[in-house]
Amino acid sequence: MNAMRPYQLSLLFLMLTTGELFATDRVVSVTGTYNTISSAVAASADGDRILIAAGTYNEFVHLSRSISLLPLVEGERFQLTQTLTVVQANGSTILISGMKGTYLQLVGTYTSPTTLRIVDSYFQGCQLSAPNFRVELLRDTIQQSIQISSGLVVGCSITGGVGGTYHLSVIGNNQSPDDLLIIGNTFGSVSGDGDLFLSTNDRIRMENNFIRSQRSPIVDVIRTGPVLGGASIFLNNTVHTTMIDGGGSFICGFIGDHPQNIIVKNNAIMNYNGGFLGPLPFNAAVVQSHNMIAPPSSIDIGTGEPVIGSAFIDAGDPDPRYLDLDLTRNDVGCYGGSNSRANFTTAMGSAVVGFMQAPRVVSQGDAVNITATGFDR
Repeated sequence: MNAMRPYQLSLLFLMLTTGELFATDRVVSVTGTYNTISSAVAASADGDRILIAAGTYNEFVHLSRSISLLPLVEGERFQLTQTLTVVQANGSTILISGMKGTYLQLVGTYTSPTTLRIVDSYFQGCQLSAPNFRVELLRDTIQQSIQISSGLVVGCSITGGVGGTYHLSVIGNNQSPDDLLIIGNTFGSVSGDGDLFLSTNDRIRMENNFIRSQRSPIVDVIRTGPVLGGASIFLNNTVHTTMIDGGGSFICGFIGDHPQNIIVKNNAIMNYNGGFLGPLPFNAAVVQSHNMIAPPSSIDIGTGEPVIGSAFIDAGDPDPRYLDLDLTRNDVGCYGGSNSRANFTTAMGSAVVGFMQAPRVVSQGDAVNITATGFDR
């Protein structure tokens, strides 16, 4: 039985890992040899995969090594009714796919780089913040909130079921050079609100998100240390809020006496006149252009997509690096540019690339570096 395996692409080369050559697959089913997930986990070693039949498993599960929890049959899900805990998994790489769970938490001290990948899954809430612990979420649904220290959040829906809670919190100094990527997500719901708290020294790429919020500011940024590399980018996000005359802004904070470069472009705000950026530290270099404020009728409130005749259509930066998927001028908002929300509105399926990073501009003679994260059953 084939199951989901992670892969990375570098240009035309498929990067294969050899650590799984002698791995074992263990099947979990209510009537099988392993009738609980925890019994299969206990019998597993680094690199093993646990293939879980559709059904409900009423148990607590603890993960402490490099294993994968995957659906036995593509397209099906398995449900865990109790807490899933990552415990002292220092230096491990863990993959979870196709799970419907309640709460996911992290326990232990992490002194070596550790990665948790969560794909096409559902959790009520997650607490996963720790130095050296990287969280990668691809096309997941988080009903309430999630807290991490570093990683990527791509194509997810974080609806926010608990009032007064930041729906995405990034807390702590990241000890790796990776950017914080927040791309193609939906925060909040038609009747709820979503906002973000980013307390990090990471360079931030926040692109093509659809945010429904009743608060101000909508994105809080606090700098905890020097920001290395290039600019933090806030590009092609769509914000809908009920705070028509809020005194705050879309993005606020940037607290901390650390030099930083910030690009804010092609963002769309509906129903709000609070501006795009709040007070900035004296040593921040900011580029702003092609951000627009328009009435709510400019978009479909269910999806964030601009409606026919919307002022956001073809209103973005005309620089070719920002062209839409159809190679027309960039739309303002979350459906503009190459990371359009349209990339993230279909199910994962099999043999699919979850997210690809490629340079927008390449100088003649320079190397072209392309990386992709995806899954193949």
